[in-house]
Amino acid sequence: MVYLMKHFIPNEPSVRSIRMCGNDGWKITADTVRKCFQFPYSHALKNENDEIVAVRLAAIIERPKLNEIKECENDEILASPKGTNEQSKSEIERLPRSAIEIRRLLCAMESKIWHLVESSTKKLLEIMVISTHEKYTGRGLMRELLTFDLTEQKRDGIQGGITEATALNSQKLFAKLGYKVLYQINYDEWLDEDGSQIFKCDDGTCCAQLAYRLY
Repeated sequence: MVYLMKHFIPNEPSVRSIRMCGNDGWKITADTVRKCFQFPYSHALKNENDEIVAVRLAAIIERPKLNEIKECENDEILASPKGTNEQSKSEIERLPRSAIEIRRLLCAMESKIWHLVESSTKKLLEIMVISTHEKYTGRGLMRELLTFDLTEQKRDGIQGGITEATALNSQKLFAKLGYKVLYQINYDEWLDEDGSQIFKCDDGTCCAQLAYRLY
């Protein structure tokens, strides 16, 4: 968590664009970490001083059974900025605005997954966070983290990888690794309830992409 607070939250362009503070970043990242640590597919690389320099957080997701509704497909809070009932409004009030906006964006993409991947695909590795320490970029560390255990994944019945990529550099890397864009949200079309653009990134990121690769 300390690494993520120091090197992921401040450097992730979509998060940075909405000025997410450390406390808000901790809340939303802790949920992701807890989910991913239920599975043996989150890894980190360390330097000679035993310091973390790159991280991959990932979780296994499986196609829902008939009539089963996944969390993001039945989440009124995240479906719109306003919510639709008093309970939703109450829950929204307890969440920091920056966390709501990030979760709403990610949920909009997650809810598309099983509608867009092949019907024969039942089990995927959802890559939820990738981060390289700013002093260690350009060394191929993330490429290594994303590919080193493909044989193990296949042996465990994982048929492919999927990710919600919200940073331009990550989008480029996933494309190089053979990921295809299944769904894209353009930031100039993703507006708040007043009609203003929410995410205005300073690194050239202009969209969020749901990217997928069949192994």
